[in-house]
Amino acid sequence: MNCMRSTTPVAQDEIRLQCLRQAQSSGNMDKMMAMVDRCLSEYDQNGWTVPHLHNNADITCLDKLLK
Repeated sequence: MNCMRSTTPVAQDEIRLQCLRQAQSSGNMDKMMAMVDRCLSEYDQNGWTVPHLHNNADITCLDKLLK
């Protein structure tokens, strides 16, 4: 993967495409998309749909999530 910094738009786009191809070929792209879907499913037009994200007054349920 090319890590050199370039100022030309073509080179920057090529680096982005290399990162995309690497993520796709390694299977990480599917994991990233699943994470985005999971995060988006916890939110709707009315706000957060999961209890631990409603407000920060009671964070005791975070311990349960991390176990």
